[in-house]
Amino acid sequence: MKKILIIEDNISMRDELVKLLENNGYICYVSNGNDYEDILLNNDVNLILLDINLPNANGFEICNGIKSRKNIPIIIITGRVSDIDEITGISLGADDYIKKPYHSGVLLARIKRILEHKTDDSVKTYKDVSLNIRTNTVQYNGEEVFLTYTETLILAYLLDSPKAIVSRIELIEYLWDNQNFVDDNTLSVNIS
Repeated sequence: MKKILIIEDNISMRDELVKLLENNGYICYVSNGNDYEDILLNNDVNLILLDINLPNANGFEICNGIKSRKNIPIIIITGRVSDIDEITGISLGADDYIKKPYHSGVLLARIKRILEHKTDDSVKTYKDVSLNIRTNTVQYNGEEVFLTYTETLILAYLLDSPKAIVSRIELIEYLWDNQNFVDDNTLSVNIS
């Protein structure tokens, strides 16, 4: 069974999501934004449903923080309907952005799509380099280093083409296709 973490401070919304998801075969964990790190540390979560407006936390910061350390799909579910909020969420690594009120069938379809497309091939290796996409870590000579979400995407793309020359344009297009909006300068920083 797939496990979903719901980070939502509105109790009735949280209860509604738990009921919907459990009735469709998912295991749910809930957080109001304060204890989500403990839940992620102690459980193998497959997907996160994240609200932006939380009383003691910023959903955008939570999204960015999780995506910089782990490769867990995140769907933002929020009442914030401006295009700039949606662009911000997606650019920080969210896999989808759903505006409240949402249709439960649409939400379930998007969850299913994301979970089905999430690769189980979470470790890529080439010679002595090993990249764990799930944990955003790279190992070389017994040392492990944490990468950002964007760095992980770049290295994964390069490891998929170990003997090919990959152009900057190819990388930028790949990152854009993966909803990680970068320009040439951002790419340079991440490569460095």
